[in-house]
Amino acid sequence: MVLLTSSKRGPLADGGWDKDMMYGVVTERSKYWIKVAYETGPDKGELQHCDSWRLDNSVNTLSTERALLGLVALWNRIPFSTSTWSSASLLGMQTTPDNQLKHDVEEFFEQFFEEASHRRHMGVLEGTSLADVIMGADESFNWSRLPAEAGGMPQEAIQWARKMLPTAGRPDMAATAAVLRQLEQQGALTSSAHGFRLDASQMHAISTALLNPLTLLHGPPGTGKTTTIGGLLYILRRHFGYKGKILAAAQSNVAVDNMLETAMKRGLRVLRIGEPVKVRSSLQRFTLRAQIDLAVAKDSTIAEAKAEQRCLRQQLRAMRKQARSRSFGYERRLLYERLDELSMLINTEFRKLKSIVKRLTQELLAAADVVGVTCTGAAGPELADAAFDMAVMDEGSQASDKAAAGGLGQSLFERLMGIGAPSAMLQVQYRSHPALMAFINEQFYSGLLSNGVAAADRPAPAGFPFPAPSVPMVFVAVDGSEKSNARGSKLNEQEAAVVEALVTMLVQHCGLAPGDLGVISPYAAQVSLLSKQLQERGYTINARGGSSDQEDEGWVPDELEVKSVDGYQGREKEVILLSTVRANSQQQVGFVDDWRRANVALSRARTALVVIGHRSTLRGSETWSAFLKHVAEQGCLVKQEQLQLQLRTSKKKR
Repeated sequence: MVLLTSSKRGPLADGGWDKDMMYGVVTERSKYWIKVAYETGPDKGELQHCDSWRLDNSVNTLSTERALLGLVALWNRIPFSTSTWSSASLLGMQTTPDNQLKHDVEEFFEQFFEEASHRRHMGVLEGTSLADVIMGADESFNWSRLPAEAGGMPQEAIQWARKMLPTAGRPDMAATAAVLRQLEQQGALTSSAHGFRLDASQMHAISTALLNPLTLLHGPPGTGKTTTIGGLLYILRRHFGYKGKILAAAQSNVAVDNMLETAMKRGLRVLRIGEPVKVRSSLQRFTLRAQIDLAVAKDSTIAEAKAEQRCLRQQLRAMRKQARSRSFGYERRLLYERLDELSMLINTEFRKLKSIVKRLTQELLAAADVVGVTCTGAAGPELADAAFDMAVMDEGSQASDKAAAGGLGQSLFERLMGIGAPSAMLQVQYRSHPALMAFINEQFYSGLLSNGVAAADRPAPAGFPFPAPSVPMVFVAVDGSEKSNARGSKLNEQEAAVVEALVTMLVQHCGLAPGDLGVISPYAAQVSLLSKQLQERGYTINARGGSSDQEDEGWVPDELEVKSVDGYQGREKEVILLSTVRANSQQQVGFVDDWRRANVALSRARTALVVIGHRSTLRGSETWSAFLKHVAEQGCLVKQEQLQLQLRTSKKKR
């Protein structure tokens, strides 16, 4: 987000906003130029005729604005009056008369209600029919009021699902096995060109989704949540011929890409909404922009419109230079009048092009089996006129620390669980060595998970000095200290040095490629420090993410991936090195204490896990204290000095 002004003093020079300021979004940039799309501001002519401009970086309010648009859409479906809401109490504000923030919020809500009323009157899309449940308007919601048919699924699919789930929560295992055999015989699973396997718990999850308008899917790490989503979409589209429009959404780009990549492997047509630079390389040709560019290249009408627009812009630039060089007022005024005429012509051509792009967008949306987008992107202009019959939303149980601090710590997933929404849980993990899942299974899932892989399927890296040979895991106790950068993010130089030594050992002496490793940390400052130090050691750092599957084009063997824990949701690597960072005498662990974040961090490894941390500090967290007890019982805890000695000994032996 940027602010453009003609004044060199800036947008806040006189103690208030410059009335001629323009507010926009950076769409593209290079070393020599920047392209900005303006959203608000005065007549553009005011700034176009300036000899110079000032560009200021601004707060990115896009996510907030789009979240509010979502609230407006949901508001149209809420069956109670605005008097039910108290914005001040909702936001935990003081009721003192001189509270300016309270006044501003109340004013915003007045505008909010006015906008909601206007949209209802204009017939704008109203959002989901489950808005009353999502918004918490009906806490005593009776889920039995919603028959299976309310979800709009094909009748054949409903009957098929009822074979496996004749009674809510009571699966028929024999019927499930029979259905799985039938699907395989029909070529819907392993014998198909886009073959995949589904276990009983995954089939029960799919059945639950087919039988309920809203379903919560618990996907413990490595249990194939994304595979299950792909199976649901494939079975609906290809097996039952479902014609409804499907949206796949998540908060992060990584999670959206995971769902679409899985759907694509099943032979489904996918369309990705979003900036190509934020999309996985294997999906970039399926982005809306790439598809529109392809269509534009084939359409002579569009090509002519773009060529004419380029010609007009060249004329406009030439005339601006000429206008600046003319000193006579009369001639200069004539040039500016011509500039205005050219600007109007460009705007006319732009509207034509915009109309064509809108038509192409509608055609591409209609042709796709699955449309993928982030939650913020779902409120963007590309989907403004689109309605979907089914939505799959990943990462529904996440809540950011900033949101929690503002009173929004309970996720939508948790709230729906609390009011009895239909749910299903996947119960077989296929990712990790069984010893790596033991703690996670007991600590977070009450021992309900079983292993779909054996220890022999996940051999530990050869030559690495694990303290307990049968358990490919180690906690390295480092007696360092944390620091804070200028933005308040934490870093730990001692832990970074240990990570660097371990990466070198694994790559140079254990036969692993850098692409087999994932280096993660909860803090952005530590991620930056690790990236810098490892890059100085000669490693190519992959910070953008991508596939972790060696059979996929996104996997680059020579690139070492260094990312935040949150950015690793849904990802995996052969070996994970986790730097926990926090080290202080007060046992303050911050958001490292979040059990969900710990769950993600500890469950990304397939064959080996190395955790680096400060024992005394981590004992201040219930989750991490339990983990320390577990690694001690398994004989997997070593001090930094012991590890360094073991690393030197291992190198000499080789």
